[in-house]
Amino acid sequence: MLIRWSAHPAPVIDSWRQLNRLVDQAFGVRNGGDRFARLPWIPAADVSEDEKQFVLTLEVPGLKSDEVKVDLDGKRLTISGEQAAKNGETTPAKRFQRVFTLPEQVLTDQIGASVADGVLRVALPKIPKPEPRKIEVKAA
Repeated sequence: MLIRWSAHPAPVIDSWRQLNRLVDQAFGVRNGGDRFARLPWIPAADVSEDEKQFVLTLEVPGLKSDEVKVDLDGKRLTISGEQAAKNGETTPAKRFQRVFTLPEQVLTDQIGASVADGVLRVALPKIPKPEPRKIEVKAA
């Protein structure tokens, strides 16, 4: 596509400024502040599975175990965390909340969670599968 060159691209620049202003207003940024400072923090999550359990891992850099909360309501697992701003720092507090729906085969009373090196690991043990068995057939 060819675009005509203009020595005075004011209408184009004004259009971009208006678009930027609309996006900033939609995400709560005012007066040209840091556009990414107020966006919600959503930690990356990964789920793996083996024969005995599911493992849910979340990246929570800088959070300690007492700053992370794991709640279970039926089959809804809610993971949230908050790190308050430290004294003398201008960075805002870090907050997040993620909600996961658990599969039916999870033993909800044996769920365990731990934080190490900025990674939250939630172990979700599976209900053991019944072992196949032979049924003796008797003569009538």
